[in-house]
Amino acid sequence: MQGPDGVGVIRAAPVGAAVRATAGNRCAGMGRRAVLAFAAAGLLSACTDGSSPGSGRLRVSDAPSDVDANEQLSLAGLKQILAQRLAALRAGDANGYLGRLDPANSALLTWQKRLLRNLPKFTFTQLDYRLPASESPMLEPDGSYHVDVVHVLQMDADGGPPGVVPGELYTYRLARRNGRWVILDITPGRSMYPDLTLDSCNAPWNLDDLEVAHSGKITVAAPGSMPGLQHYADVAAQEATEVARIWGDRTTFPGAVIFLAPDAKAMGRWYRASRSGSAWSVADGLTMAFSRLGYKKDGDIYPYGESVASRITVNLGHLTAPGSTDTNTIPQVMRHELVHALTSPSYSASDHPPTWAIEGFARFLESGRLTSASAASVASGVRAGWFTGALPESKTFYGSSTTTWSRAGFNYDLSASLFAFIASRKGTPAAVEFYAQAAQLSEMGESVMATPKMDSVSTALTGLGSAQLLAKWSGYVRSL
Repeated sequence: MQGPDGVGVIRAAPVGAAVRATAGNRCAGMGRRAVLAFAAAGLLSACTDGSSPGSGRLRVSDAPSDVDANEQLSLAGLKQILAQRLAALRAGDANGYLGRLDPANSALLTWQKRLLRNLPKFTFTQLDYRLPASESPMLEPDGSYHVDVVHVLQMDADGGPPGVVPGELYTYRLARRNGRWVILDITPGRSMYPDLTLDSCNAPWNLDDLEVAHSGKITVAAPGSMPGLQHYADVAAQEATEVARIWGDRTTFPGAVIFLAPDAKAMGRWYRASRSGSAWSVADGLTMAFSRLGYKKDGDIYPYGESVASRITVNLGHLTAPGSTDTNTIPQVMRHELVHALTSPSYSASDHPPTWAIEGFARFLESGRLTSASAASVASGVRAGWFTGALPESKTFYGSSTTTWSRAGFNYDLSASLFAFIASRKGTPAAVEFYAQAAQLSEMGESVMATPKMDSVSTALTGLGSAQLLAKWSGYVRSL
């Protein structure tokens, strides 16, 4: 995530964040940077295998058309209701889409009308309703039924293993009213991962009326009418093209989806970023990686760490506010976040890769070198006694309060300096591969650099074992 005045923000189980110093205090104030946040199993993604009972794409032919004639809600009847609503959503048919909603539930009506306005503006490769394996309507004591439904929302920017798609899990409550089945409410689903369910269900298209612009497979959206939206999409597309060029033929996503927030309040609501603590409120950007949450053929749920989509939010209010001392530019923030988004499919978030690798590489790739501002930040931190000769630890990388946020800015720049050092010796491709290898390792216990794997990687890429590399890098750091 990128925060104003140097605050790195994390959400869920964070993997990366970026921070920069303010113009007035390069070391004590972290500049806004980007944070890549992963949930334990990822923000909710739903996988339904087409051969699983009750799963797969719904069709109107799955159930009889006289569903309202039945006093009990069967699985076939539920499929018919969902298929009719899905067809109406795809066709932009307001009457068909809203017709079964309880007219007394004004909040539900407002939300669903917003979705009907928002979703057609995006480019979806899959827009679907799916039932988790073996899911059937459950009768409640009051005579209503509840059932979990996955809203599949896969865009042209998304990728991932076949059959695994990003989505939002909801619980529908239905009952008979005046001889027909009515949807009384739709709420975040009863998941074994309740926080993750709530995160994904708080997507911007559920909360705000959006305008959307496209440039290739880059989508940029913002609430209301934001001037220059197409320009922002074009800028993001240029930055994504450069990141993709440097990343080469490694695993990536086809594109990216970026939401521009007018202020911190809006960004805090989206994907519930505000639940990560106070740092999000001064962040420039935040990247969410949707990791795989699959359903096996027998209906059991099992999580994986592979990303199947990513969503970027950028706090445009921080970057464009009159008198702002933030040294980041909008292209910088977008580049940083796009590094997170486009490289995240290459490793597993659940394995807790080292934060110095995730954030340091994104900081380095903003310009492909150690900028004078970052070098000054590192030198100031060294003078302050913050440098121990080692890379920053993940558990303290971002800091935890206003008294430690300034250290996060130093941690970003210090981590970037390792990649700059490798690039200066062996070229940018070596620095990119060093990141690609380091990001696949877990830093739950010993330092990644102390593992035989990274010693071998370091030797192959730099001609130095990991201990030798760190020693020479330490000298480079102290010379800045």
